[in-house]
Amino acid sequence: MRTTLQQVKSRLAVTACWILVLVIPLLASFAVAADVSAKHGWSAEGLRAAREYSETLDTAAVVILHNGATVDEWGATALPLMCHSVRKSLLSALYGRHVKNGTIDLNRTLKQLGINDNEPSLTEAELGAQIRHLLMARSGVYHPALYETAAMAKARPARGSHAPDTFWYYNNWDFNAAAAIFENLTGQGQRALWAI
Repeated sequence: MRTTLQQVKSRLAVTACWILVLVIPLLASFAVAADVSAKHGWSAEGLRAAREYSETLDTAAVVILHNGATVDEWGATALPLMCHSVRKSLLSALYGRHVKNGTIDLNRTLKQLGINDNEPSLTEAELGAQIRHLLMARSGVYHPALYETAAMAKARPARGSHAPDTFWYYNNWDFNAAAAIFENLTGQGQRALWAI
C-alpha cells in the first residue's frame, strides 16, 4: 500500500502536535527562574528558544498557558486546528495536580476503584491494572474501545496475553478508563477543565 504525500503530512502534523504538548512546557520551564521581570516570570530567552524550536517542526500554532494566563502564543491560534492524540498528554497533565495533593493515588487498581467493562467482564488479572498503567498504555486490558480504528482493532493483542505493566500498547481503552477515573475521583469533568 502506497503512502500519499497527504498521509505523510497528516502524520507529521499529529507527531508535531504531540511533541509540542510535551516539549514546549519543558523547554520554557528551564527558563522560568531566569528572568522574573518577564510576564508571568517566564524568560524571554526561553520563550524565544521554544518559538525557534517549534518552527523546526512546521508548527501551525502554539499557546503557552501558566495558571490560566496566556504567557505567549504564535501562529494561527484563532483558527480551528485538526490535531490528533493530544487528549492523552493533556489528561496526564490534569492528573498531576491531583496526584500531588493526594486526591489520586496512581497505585489504585481497577478492582479497588470498581471499574469494569461490558461482558465479557475484566479478568482478575486485568482488574489488577493500576491507574499509572492506564496512563502509560500498559494496563494489559485489551477490550474493544470507543474511537478505536479498524487498524487498532486488528493490532490489539489477545485478551490475557500480557499482564499489567509488562507490555506497551497504544490503547484507547486505557485512556477512556483513565478519563472516567479522573472524573470519578475529582468530581471534575474534563471538558470544564480545558476551559481553564
